[in-house]
Amino acid sequence: MTFTKFLMVGLLFLFSSSVLAVDYHLPNNQWRIITLPAEPPRNKNTVEKIFGDDISAVDAGAEYGKKWALYLYDSAAHKYESVEYGSPLKQGQGYWIIQHTGQTVTLAMPEGSIDTPNTYSFGLVSFSGGTHWVLSGNPFSVPKRLGGFSVKTDSGVCSTITCDLNKADEEKILHNNVWSFDGNQYVKKNVNNILNPWEGFWIPVLENSAGYNLSLAYTIMDKPNYRDAGAVPELSKEWWGSMGANPVKMVSIANPEYPNPITSGEGYPLEMKDGKLLYYKSIFGKIKMTIDLFYPAGLIESRPTVFYISGWHHYHSEQVYSLLYFIASQGYNAVFLSYDNTYRGHEPDRRITSDKEFLKRMVRAVSDHFSGVIDINRIGIIGHSMGGGSVFNLAQQLHAEGWGAEGLFLFTAAGGDAYFQDEGSINLPVNTKMIVQTYNEEKNNRPYPEPNKNWDTDPRFSVDYLKNNSIDEIDKTYLYLPGDANHISNHSTIQSPYNYDNGQYSYDALQQVGVFRPLKSLMEYSFNNNTDWKKIGLPDDDITSMRKGPNNSIEYYSGDDPCNDLNFDDTEKDPNNYRFSYSGVRQTCN
Repeated sequence: MTFTKFLMVGLLFLFSSSVLAVDYHLPNNQWRIITLPAEPPRNKNTVEKIFGDDISAVDAGAEYGKKWALYLYDSAAHKYESVEYGSPLKQGQGYWIIQHTGQTVTLAMPEGSIDTPNTYSFGLVSFSGGTHWVLSGNPFSVPKRLGGFSVKTDSGVCSTITCDLNKADEEKILHNNVWSFDGNQYVKKNVNNILNPWEGFWIPVLENSAGYNLSLAYTIMDKPNYRDAGAVPELSKEWWGSMGANPVKMVSIANPEYPNPITSGEGYPLEMKDGKLLYYKSIFGKIKMTIDLFYPAGLIESRPTVFYISGWHHYHSEQVYSLLYFIASQGYNAVFLSYDNTYRGHEPDRRITSDKEFLKRMVRAVSDHFSGVIDINRIGIIGHSMGGGSVFNLAQQLHAEGWGAEGLFLFTAAGGDAYFQDEGSINLPVNTKMIVQTYNEEKNNRPYPEPNKNWDTDPRFSVDYLKNNSIDEIDKTYLYLPGDANHISNHSTIQSPYNYDNGQYSYDALQQVGVFRPLKSLMEYSFNNNTDWKKIGLPDDDITSMRKGPNNSIEYYSGDDPCNDLNFDDTEKDPNNYRFSYSGVRQTCN
């Protein structure tokens, strides 16, 4: 019997895969539908390179096309096609596979394969003339709920914000069920069912898909894990910065400033660990310089929006995943603005420091693209490091165009130079609220003691932010996090701790109490005029000494005189070298 004939008989014997870790156990003489659960290296992406060694490990003489084979289904022509031995395989594509070695074969992705990011999407062919069945599959190395997948079209109803499968089915674009097989019978899986790694399935593309470019993406983002080195328990009460109840989705759009995003290459080193240089996994083979919107799933009305401006070396939303997820889980939009400031091997793009309207153009592009989702009357701007010094100019420009009329806040984290603010006080609207945050690294290490060598995030920049602006005294504060042995307060405290082994994002007690909680306070006070939340992030009475958070764990300072309260010392600094960038005067701490 030829493989083609055997395939037709084998259609009756499909079943969903079960896996251990990311390996797949393929029984002898049984047809299965599989898909790739990770992205193979470009030089190892063919049938031969992915599966050849797995088969030969069991049967060294197993010839492709005789003892084992793969097939795909051409939905337009309604026929099966043999996959050539040297042909590349694609994630999201379903394949029939069978082997006759006499033993179970363990399939594994080749060395160097990359875990599929949550933002991954893959195309589906659209058809005219009724329903067409397509072979697809779960492209992730972990189980995923079918309902977490969404449909995006290049125009029409699912183009601005992706449609969940129920909406896509309602619009007759894509069915909201898939069909697997358990070994005896077909099993219909709905949006509440789980798809396993390697698992392939049939999905019907419906009649109204004609003329669209379709893509399927997993848009329900994984909730960050709470993980604390000091074993401090997570705080779950309303007033302590806990994650919100809303599930979160994410969608990326092209950045108008970068029409050709970088999709591969070496990234910027993050730190040393065990003698090895670590890199963010997101930088390998992933698209950079997109604008990413995190938003609460299921909420369709216009919502307040928080814009995040990254610092030097940071160009991907994965680096502040927990923070952006936290914002969206509260029912608000969170937008990550990326720009080419870090790509090794390329000259840094310094438009953020030289082009006054660079950031505003990106913000307006987001507003234009998501016009029905973003409420420009209620906005917040968070800036980290170099981005922290950019929030003031951006806020003034947006205010001049009517943004933030009903609510505006600024949150600077370890801020650097305030660009385009060379003289005088920053004039901001009367409804502006602000938290200026610094960390232990800024306070103790960044006021550089040697003449002519000044760190660009000296904490006295933040003192100057606090003092030289038009914001009412009761609506702004200087928030300092000293940290401790188990909660390191450094320049990157606002970012997500990243587990390099399995891609899990997390947050700890320092972030929950020191970042999420005051940020929640700003959002509720600015967007909803909630004065109870105002007392938490912007206390009416200054904290002139360190105060400890719940469970006697996280210390913090919030006040309007950090120079004296925190004992800043600038006597060893060269007074002619140091200047605060926007006030035109030197804010002396002594």
